[in-house]
Amino acid sequence: MPLHGAADVCIGNDIKGRFGIHLVGLPMSWEKSALPQAPSPIVNDAEPNNDPAGSQDEHNAFMSKIQPLLQANADIPITSFCTLKESIVHLRTPPGTTAYRPQYPIPIALRPVLQKQIEKWTNEGVIKRAPIDSSWNSPITFAPKKDAQGKFTKFRPCLDPRHINRLIPDERSGLPKISEIFQKMQGASVYTTLDLTNAFHRFKVHDKDQHKLSFTFNDIKYCFVGCPFGLKHISERYNAVLKRLLHGLPYVASFVDDIVIFSNSLEEHAQHVQTVIHKLTSVNLILNPEKCHFAQRCVYLLGYCVSAEGRALDPRKVTNVAKWPTPKTGKDIQRFLGAANFFGEHIPCYSNLSHPLNQLRNAGDLQDLWTSEHDQAFENIKAAMQEAPVLSPPDLRYPFCVATDASKNGIGAVLYQVINDRYHYIGFMARSLTKSERNYSTTKRELLAIVYALRKYHQFLWGKHFKLYTDHKALVYLHTQPIANPMMVQWLDVICDYDFVVAHLPGVLNVLPDSLSRLFPPEEELEGGDTGTTSSKNKDSATSLPHDSLHGSSTPVARLHRH
Repeated sequence: MPLHGAADVCIGNDIKGRFGIHLVGLPMSWEKSALPQAPSPIVNDAEPNNDPAGSQDEHNAFMSKIQPLLQANADIPITSFCTLKESIVHLRTPPGTTAYRPQYPIPIALRPVLQKQIEKWTNEGVIKRAPIDSSWNSPITFAPKKDAQGKFTKFRPCLDPRHINRLIPDERSGLPKISEIFQKMQGASVYTTLDLTNAFHRFKVHDKDQHKLSFTFNDIKYCFVGCPFGLKHISERYNAVLKRLLHGLPYVASFVDDIVIFSNSLEEHAQHVQTVIHKLTSVNLILNPEKCHFAQRCVYLLGYCVSAEGRALDPRKVTNVAKWPTPKTGKDIQRFLGAANFFGEHIPCYSNLSHPLNQLRNAGDLQDLWTSEHDQAFENIKAAMQEAPVLSPPDLRYPFCVATDASKNGIGAVLYQVINDRYHYIGFMARSLTKSERNYSTTKRELLAIVYALRKYHQFLWGKHFKLYTDHKALVYLHTQPIANPMMVQWLDVICDYDFVVAHLPGVLNVLPDSLSRLFPPEEELEGGDTGTTSSKNKDSATSLPHDSLHGSSTPVARLHRH
């Protein structure tokens, strides 16, 4: 291949680091980008929650070890309440206030359902007769319940306390991030998920506040003794109590009443499960054995399928979204995007896919606004969820890779590793651009995507040497600005804090399976600096090139080029 006049040559690349010489944003070699992704977490097509760890004899031995503790838990009287003082629910409403809402009309077909539920609540000590002079009242409503296939099978009577919730002051508490729970589970291969019977009812309402949770049926006024569903902050309170109860146990995590125990072997898992069940029993929290799954290799958890291989979207949840009817109003779009956003970490460049729909989320009737662009975006999101890649736990024995992408509407990034010639995706992140950011030049948006990725994946990347796949011109642009404005200085400080090599890769799509990348149509991008644009190109047609060292471990090159 004749190189004269066609390419620049760099001599001494192998020794330049010894002299403190570093190249900025210069791709140096070819990179293979078409690799298969990591295997599914569902091993050998086994069904999650029905995939016992170990042999049949080993699993039977495991169940024999925990059976005495299960029996002790089952012996807890159903009328018992949690014994932890933190579980007592106080309704701190303003003095002198009341909240009265009459009962909604109850369909004749549902009246026997409510009567049966009232009898059950009474027998279990969840409710009692309320004082006849109580000035508080809330209506009973009916929440439809779904089976495992997502079909509505029955209705559950529950209190509607929304008017009471408005009187209760906010509390500074929150639920754990689901992503943090999965990070905590990394490295485990055996799982048990526990479900608690009528979890919230086990939390007693303070005696002085019980009359505030009154309801009326057949001219009889009742009030809740055990905390009802729907009360403000009860999920956060429940999670906080479980966190306190299970403190010091690194092999267990909880999200409200979902508890997962994870271990590296079946032997230690038996000890872990015994410890957790004993702690639950000691404070009168009752398990629901029918919904508990013991010593599994793969389980359903918080909308995902989880195993040692990683986590994938729960196909039952994906099926529900895939069957979603075309939105007719802005509220319909909000509901659809709300469901899709929950799984956004699995959808590459999600902000790009959802941008057309986001523009209509506050609209009323969509009949005159819905176009083929919106229909395509709607179908692409559903397809992306069905093709969503498996997310794998990071393996610290292998280097990390980050690919970034920017469009006129959003920026995105993917963190992954290449292990045994397979892509192991760790996470996808994306966000829409603000109005001012949409005015950035193409190069500046690419740079924004890099800074966004570094900040979001800081816990994985800081202090590690990794590869950054991006439009290398963005880094050249950063270091050649004659006047560094405050924002650019801040970005420079962020980039200088990381140790990476840069490769020219035109976007996140080049490290995705074909079935996903085809959902993103080629986008015409304009090139140029801050002062204007010079030409147009198709980003998907760019050549995949890699990398040379951007900076060494001791002297970051960005600081050498700062003006």
